[in-house]
Amino acid sequence: PEDVLFSLLNKHDKEVDREIYTTLSFIKSKKVEQLALTLINDKQNIVSSIHMLMVNYKKEYKELLADVYKKVRFTFYGYNPLIFYTIDFMRTKKLDLPNEILFSAYEKSFDSFSREYIVEIMKKRNLLTKEHINELKYDSNYEIRKKAIKWLKSI
Repeated sequence: PEDVLFSLLNKHDKEVDREIYTTLSFIKSKKVEQLALTLINDKQNIVSSIHMLMVNYKKEYKELLADVYKKVRFTFYGYNPLIFYTIDFMRTKKLDLPNEILFSAYEKSFDSFSREYIVEIMKKRNLLTKEHINELKYDSNYEIRKKAIKWLKSI
């Protein structure tokens, strides 16, 4: 199926191409992996290219993924699937993942529901210091604040 998608690229308008990139971002293959690297290098379709790298992750992409992720702009009103891709990607038990993207996702996300999942993953990956947990006491999400207070009592 990826060959059909590749054959359709650049034959339509940019909106169609964007949908093709989104679809390709769910496919694990060397061809998609190479496309992701090209798109990142060309600074095109960054959200899809990040997801392509997540799906085709190798530890050699750790720094690249973290660096590109930090540059993504989030908006208050715009839907950003990158947060959900991040949650799914970082939920795995793999050890050599770019943990930095969790901090970026937390700081950039306007969606408190997603931030709650991100905080849980950070906690499971032992990324939260006492200082981080202290900051969480002031999050706009009540559940995050409640967890922070509970976690501080157990430190």
